Amino acid sequence: MNQIELKYGASRFRQELSDLLDLCFGLSSGFHFLDDFPVWDPQFASPEVRIFTERRSGILRAACGIRLVILRVKTRGGDDFFKVRVALLGAVCCHPLWRGQGLASKLIAEGIQWARDQGAAAIFLWGAQEQLYRRQGFFSCGRQVRLPLVEVMRAEFPGMRGGLEVRGGLTAELFDLLTQRVDGSALSSQDWNWYGHHKNVQWYFTEKRGRPTAYAAVGRGIDLEGHVHEWGGEPSDLKAVFESILVEHPQAIWLGPSDVPAGQGASPSRIDEFLCMAKILEPMVFLHPIPGVDEPGNWTCQKLPTGWKFQSDKSELVVAEPDLVQALFGKSGEIEAPHPGSFGHYFKALRLWFWGLDAA
Repeated sequence: MNQIELKYGASRFRQELSDLLDLCFGLSSGFHFLDDFPVWDPQFASPEVRIFTERRSGILRAACGIRLVILRVKTRGGDDFFKVRVALLGAVCCHPLWRGQGLASKLIAEGIQWARDQGAAAIFLWGAQEQLYRRQGFFSCGRQVRLPLVEVMRAEFPGMRGGLEVRGGLTAELFDLLTQRVDGSALSSQDWNWYGHHKNVQWYFTEKRGRPTAYAAVGRGIDLEGHVHEWGGEPSDLKAVFESILVEHPQAIWLGPSDVPAGQGASPSRIDEFLCMAKILEPMVFLHPIPGVDEPGNWTCQKLPTGWKFQSDKSELVVAEPDLVQALFGKSGEIEAPHPGSFGHYFKALRLWFWGLDAA
């Protein structure tokens, strides 16, 4: 929460923010944005989260949230993940009466600068207003797949037996298992407060000797209704979890990365789409030179008005911002084979993934 909002009182600010978000996202009576995206709820304020606001005459006109996280990334085809400090942008809203005045753009720019000052190497977001974000230097990248869960069962678990008892709800023990995931944004104990307050998420899990062994989550109200968006654990136990979900949600849709077996098959039901939008703030953090190309390397980079210049002892590249985002994190489809002299000729592409509840 911004310091300026403290004088309005935490509870009053929360209600104002909630009302504005509900209005801007067109939610019906009884539905609330903060129920599905509690990470932006001021009652769970933390140093890693900032809410930027615009007021006039004491009235909240616009808001924008930004959150610092540790993202686990690896090179495509590689085995080892590395950690990068990045920011996630969300809860962007402007009252309909004051749209068209650049208020949201102003707050987004403030959030970008704050993230840069905090050492974030990139900012990621999910939103329908693509033109608004492109003007701020965000471009679509990454890849995710949607498939009927029944098809995932056939591709992922051929011949495996399920049959374990499946429990429901998010427990402290299950959250501890979630903190051990190797990809997506890293969760810590301080995330428990907001993570456990998703009111429209159904959790399923198996356990052995009192410890969860596999899990999945379904739904999030506003944007992931009927979708299985968090999942993991021991494969045979995960099959039991998915079987239990299909009993209650026979039309459930699996949301996942394209590089697991279920995401690679051809299916008329398959939907390929962009994962997110991204803005690179510090490219050097993400660069992984391909061995044997342009050694010894010693790459440096310089920001240009519309892109970046990369320079080594032997080579120089100028890459436009959208091209850099897509070269690093891929397009909505297979990454094209790099040609000599291209960015992909010198540097490895990265596997980017966010879980459903990461995407706020």
